[in-house]
Amino acid sequence: MEQKWHSLSYKALFSHLRTSEQGLSEKEAQARLEAFGKNELAQIKKDPWYFKLLSQFRSLPILLLLAAAAISLALGLTVDHDKLIDAAAILVAVLIAVLFSFWQEYKAEAALEALKKMVVLRSIVIRNGKEMEIDSASLVPGDIVVLSEGGRVPADIRLIEAVNLAAEQSALTGESRPSSKEVCVCKEKTPLPERRNMLFAGTSVVRGHGKGVVVATGMKTEFGKIVGFVVEEEEGETRLQQDISDLAKKLGYAGIALAALFFAIGIARGESATSMFVVAVTLAVAVIPEGLPTVLAITLALGVQKMAKKNAIVRKMPAVETLGSATVICTDKTGTITQNRMTVQELVFAEASYAIGQGRLDPAFLSKDPVLRKAVEVMALCNNAMLLSSEEGETLSGDPTETALLAAVASCGADARRIRESRRQVGEVPFDSERKMMSSIRLEGKRRIAYVKGAPERVLSRCNRVLLRNGERRLPPDLRRRMLSEAHALGEEGMRLLALAYREVPALSKYTSANTEARLVFVGLVAMEDPPRPEVAEAIATCRSAGIRVVMITGDSPATAKAIAAKVGLLERGKKIMDGAELEDMPDSELEKVLDQVSVFARVTPEQKYRIVSAFARKGEVVAVTGDGVNDAPAMKKAAIGVAMGVAGTDVTKEVADIVLTDDNFSSIVKAVKYGRTIFNNIKSFVRYQISTNVAALSLMFSAPAMGLPLPLLPLQLLWINIMIDGPPALALGMEPSWQLEMKKPPRNPKASFLSRNMVFSIILLGLVMASIALAVFSYYLAFNPQKAFTAVFTLFVFLQLFNALNCRSASESVFTRFAANIPLFAAIAVSLGLQMLIIYYEPLQSIFKTVPLGAEDLAAIAAAGFLIIVFEEMKKRFFKHTTAY
Repeated sequence: MEQKWHSLSYKALFSHLRTSEQGLSEKEAQARLEAFGKNELAQIKKDPWYFKLLSQFRSLPILLLLAAAAISLALGLTVDHDKLIDAAAILVAVLIAVLFSFWQEYKAEAALEALKKMVVLRSIVIRNGKEMEIDSASLVPGDIVVLSEGGRVPADIRLIEAVNLAAEQSALTGESRPSSKEVCVCKEKTPLPERRNMLFAGTSVVRGHGKGVVVATGMKTEFGKIVGFVVEEEEGETRLQQDISDLAKKLGYAGIALAALFFAIGIARGESATSMFVVAVTLAVAVIPEGLPTVLAITLALGVQKMAKKNAIVRKMPAVETLGSATVICTDKTGTITQNRMTVQELVFAEASYAIGQGRLDPAFLSKDPVLRKAVEVMALCNNAMLLSSEEGETLSGDPTETALLAAVASCGADARRIRESRRQVGEVPFDSERKMMSSIRLEGKRRIAYVKGAPERVLSRCNRVLLRNGERRLPPDLRRRMLSEAHALGEEGMRLLALAYREVPALSKYTSANTEARLVFVGLVAMEDPPRPEVAEAIATCRSAGIRVVMITGDSPATAKAIAAKVGLLERGKKIMDGAELEDMPDSELEKVLDQVSVFARVTPEQKYRIVSAFARKGEVVAVTGDGVNDAPAMKKAAIGVAMGVAGTDVTKEVADIVLTDDNFSSIVKAVKYGRTIFNNIKSFVRYQISTNVAALSLMFSAPAMGLPLPLLPLQLLWINIMIDGPPALALGMEPSWQLEMKKPPRNPKASFLSRNMVFSIILLGLVMASIALAVFSYYLAFNPQKAFTAVFTLFVFLQLFNALNCRSASESVFTRFAANIPLFAAIAVSLGLQMLIIYYEPLQSIFKTVPLGAEDLAAIAAAGFLIIVFEEMKKRFFKHTTAY
């Protein structure tokens, strides 16, 4: 019978799970992991590899080739034995094409699977009485888990501690509002949505914090029981993938129609129907760019993997396309523009100040100064950062501001863990972005003390007393003004200021701001600094050259925001700073008008951040937005690209985000934009390459008979060009490194057609020029050396195609610029040329491909003729620059 965990008493709960508030031992946890298995949901069963291999035979080009092979085989067995060689060669070509497509699909899928494993959820647990961070997959029943706002619930958990706790569990229960949670015992028949003492795997904590006991993991959780509902489905095709697939289909239909026309013309000229059918089928196969969607998929997957190595994990593939269109980046300050390494620099009291940024204070100060002791208590107790034990020692985990306060406690010579153990928490009024304060209520003997921290102007407005060395005194107006002036002056230097306060409170069932945060005793100010990241100034300058506007949106004071913005070059001449108070009463129409004049929004709420992003979107801007908290999720959803912080960001924001930055660094966003633009350019390069080659083959095969010449390429030669010469260079073009020009051009228009007029013109022109060169060489050899004519045009077409691959590396840059940058492309060219030489000079292959040996002078002349396509493209790039903007 299933255990009703929600109905057990506190004592029975621990007894059933054989655990305690000190948690499990490592040895017991490991034993349970082996017994219960990993805390993971079952994955959707995927088709085995041989199913994927067999599915390749369903593509139209492969079916056409199999039909051609069948006809050749029938003819070989009845009429012409030479056709058996053609049948065998076509079947080999089919096998090569199928294996290559299968390898590409497998590689793309493997790359995407690798990306999914890059974001690993972590949990804070108590084991052996100490808090530590582990992989959520290693959780076992009986583990004590520490829960915080914004965190993803990693398993089914019965609460043993809850402070103002609420969970968003709509995916499981359908509730439209967050569900409040508390420590209690529910009746056995309580419906799942009403189990106030339970948190369920897959939901998220949207308010407060607490602790709980893991009661079920993996497939035993409530989500696990309905795994088909929550297991993430495979993402559909992106708009670009759909465009490429549609393009391939349209070209396929056109290829079949032209092949049919070719067949009809051949019959009209008196050619053999069977021979013309094989040639027409082969021509259709050569024209259909069936590899485009596959090459696109693997290019996107490999490109995204490269981005992940640069600290930007793309969770949603459309973001790769959208990145190249971004016109505005709305970025947070703390941890993104700055180093996220907040350190307390100074403590300012009414009668003294202490500089602690350079090292530890003399322990004597702590014993002599009661105000310093009280400040240390407030910093340690009004604080949700955690001290984690690990093999390397103790580490701090939590909000950067709060970890800085704990570090400052140690710098003052005090033990934060001991202070916390001596004053148990009995209540909390969590930080709120509206009132900008937080209070923690602790038991100190029989007294209850509220320890408060928050924005200086907000805290001081609620203080009526001040702590001095000789005790508490009334807070005089001039001291209040002096403290606010001190805070303002330090803020002008880029410091972040917090005010510390406390008061004794009565025993209440629930603590709120109204009954806690009034008539406070002011202790002092804490000045912290989070310096800008050294690479941010250059990244902002790069954005400017790329036509991307950077706007800082922060909850910090205008003075602090201004100091940081000035240091990183964000404050341009004529731009201003706007604070949340000014924004509050401004109508949306007015906000849209002033957006162009504002570089920094300070002291804004999450709701105001959403308004700013919405205003940019209404003006037609493509906006990327960074976020780290639960309240940032609406703005990130509204944006074209949501960017979550991988270090400071909550699990909820990572779920919403299109991109997760693993280093929370603004420069990583800029690198991601650059990589997105590079990937898009590479996609255009291999599309231009593949389709121009198809145009060339089609033009050559149609124009030669029209001029009274024989067919220049045999079916097997066409297949060879299409499979072995076409595919590998196209894939290598998708790996072209950045040309360092992507961020010197304005963003592309996301509504613009993928195939621009210039690109279509370039494709057709390249195809026609290649066909013209091949036709001229074919005519020459037919007149002066007919026995070499077919081998010469076959080899020339290979040279033309490989030289064209070099042309297509960049739409506008010379082929000789960074000539050897793309090593995979040159490797593909070298292999293709080597195999072509075997076909020409290796006797067994000569009989299959109907080739004859070429002399050195022939090869030199053919290579020179092939090089003409590079000369042509170089002249176009040099003298007709306007035609190279794709």
